[in-house]
Amino acid sequence: MSDILDLDFALPPTPPPSGNPHRFGSRWCLIGAGLSNVWRYADLDLPAPSGRLLLRGPNGTGKTTALEALWPYLLDLSAAKLAAGKARPTTLKLLMSEGARAKGRRYGYLWLTFAAPTCQPPADPTLGPAAAEGEVVSFGVRLQYSPSSTPAVKVIPFTVPGRPLKELPLRTGDGAALEHEEFTTRVEAAGGRVFAEPEDYIENMAARLWSTTSGELRLLASRLREVRNPTLLGDVSPAAAADALRQSLPGVADDVLTATAEALAESDTTREAFARDAHAATVLQEFARVWTAHAVDVTRTAHTAARKAHDDAATRQGHLQQRTGLLNAVQTAAQQARTDLQSLGDAHREAEASRRAIETSDAYRSHGRVIDLRKRLTAEQSAAASSYDRLHAAAEQARTQTRTAQEALDDIIGDLDDLTARAQTAGAQPTTFETLLAHHSRARMTRPVADRVAVSLEDERS
Repeated sequence: MSDILDLDFALPPTPPPSGNPHRFGSRWCLIGAGLSNVWRYADLDLPAPSGRLLLRGPNGTGKTTALEALWPYLLDLSAAKLAAGKARPTTLKLLMSEGARAKGRRYGYLWLTFAAPTCQPPADPTLGPAAAEGEVVSFGVRLQYSPSSTPAVKVIPFTVPGRPLKELPLRTGDGAALEHEEFTTRVEAAGGRVFAEPEDYIENMAARLWSTTSGELRLLASRLREVRNPTLLGDVSPAAAADALRQSLPGVADDVLTATAEALAESDTTREAFARDAHAATVLQEFARVWTAHAVDVTRTAHTAARKAHDDAATRQGHLQQRTGLLNAVQTAAQQARTDLQSLGDAHREAEASRRAIETSDAYRSHGRVIDLRKRLTAEQSAAASSYDRLHAAAEQARTQTRTAQEALDDIIGDLDDLTARAQTAGAQPTTFETLLAHHSRARMTRPVADRVAVSLEDERS
């Protein structure tokens, strides 16, 4: 079993929007804005059908940068006042160079889109043509960036019915950038206009959208910058700021202006803070005087050190000049050595050519054959000398053996003679018989070996 409870909650009524709705419908209304190929954006279409544009996102995504490029810059084209604060470095060159290709051109676009009033006020012919109900028009600029040109970014203002990226394509069919002539042709074909001068653009916008002059439109842009950057309101009283806002923004309700004036009244407190800062500045001035004396001492010490460093530098300059002289002498010697080397190289090449010519000549080849024959003769002479040495040694040995044998035979013959003599002495009758042993010497054949002669004498035995 379950219980079902029906509870009715009384929701608080929705508060009406601030401002005067009737006046909101009787003027041109902001219904959109956009950036194309600017900063790190590709195509950024910002619809604002309610007349208010709110940008929300994490820090660093470019919300402030987008607003700086759009509002109020597109009201007076004052590029020097793009930045929303002193700490902001925003410039047209930064907007176009950030995200651009290195050393390449880049074309970008900024625009605001407005819708015509739903209830038309009486037309004033002196302030421009009356708008048709439901009409939509965009005012913007084409930014042509080239890092090598001066200035780096050329601003070309334009206005066109409809919305860029929707009714006015900003690229060719294949996605390439439009050249200036093609862009002008497309704007004029859509019923728009490309302005030759920024003043013409501002006058056209002031007359068409605000039914006023270009000076009043510049004043409006100045007031918007003061509201965006409170430091610009240092010389404006709260009441004067409220009056300026009432004159510049007649469609804003009085209570909103009153609240704004009360908020600006806090600038008095800021001025008091400035007075306290002035007293602090006096103290800091006294501190600066004392610090200056200390700085003088430090400077004197630094100056002494600088003079010493200067003297050392002069000494080292003298050493450098000496070394430079030595270097020049060495370079001269090196140049002479290179010249000599070149000469030697030429001589070497000539000698090589002569050598090759000699080697290929018949005389050189004959000389080679003579050298070979000489080597062969030397080898044969060496072999002959070796043979002679062996033969001579054999002859000496044979001579020694012959002499030894001869002496032995002589001894034997002497012994035989002694025996015969003793036999005769003993009374034995001498007996006639043949000679038992005899020898005689004769010359042997000579053997010439080269320019030497080997002689061997041997005893003939019988």
